[in-house]
Amino acid sequence: MAKANITLRPLDANDIRQTANIHRLAFPESAWTKLGKTVVEEYYRWHFLGPHPIVRAVGAFVGDRLAGFCVSGVFNASTSGFLSRNRGLLAKRLAMRPWLVIDPAFAGKIRSGLGILRRFDKKRRRSNGNGPSTPINSFGVLSIAVDPSCQGLGIGEILMDDAQKAAAEAHFAKMDLTVNPSNGGGIRFYERLGWTKSYHEDGWKGVMIKELKP
Repeated sequence: MAKANITLRPLDANDIRQTANIHRLAFPESAWTKLGKTVVEEYYRWHFLGPHPIVRAVGAFVGDRLAGFCVSGVFNASTSGFLSRNRGLLAKRLAMRPWLVIDPAFAGKIRSGLGILRRFDKKRRRSNGNGPSTPINSFGVLSIAVDPSCQGLGIGEILMDDAQKAAAEAHFAKMDLTVNPSNGGGIRFYERLGWTKSYHEDGWKGVMIKELKP
């Protein structure tokens, strides 16, 4: 399969199931994957359809087959909003998979998620839904994935280039994303495309940025 056969088109609600399937193939160790396909589908439903300022969901197709996707833009409570909206579903799925609780890595994600929810609820109560909005100054890449069977075709680079063009056309000065610090391959891929690690006082937590030329 050659690059010339790769086409891009916007994704919508009808593509959520295929998008979730690729996520599960590309990220078998992610928390959402371990909680099951319904959770992954709801994760993308929130990001495709939630009340976000800017959503750009694009699929890369080889023929009629979805081979990869990128979800980028500006998101309203990306993780906290999903957790809040799907508390019941997440609790039910976790109860069906009690062995996950004793997995140290997964248990850490549970603690992190509970912390995010507490801060989200506290902020919502304090603002009563009418607090000042946070200035939007960065175009984020929320999720990018390629079907493992389609690796090596340049799909990831094509999708990242599309997201960067969208950010530039919307007059953003920079982009951001978060990658698992243990994902060496992903980090090298982003660095090759000009992304740099964003360090804080307590070190690097996986955030990368790319400055866009005016």
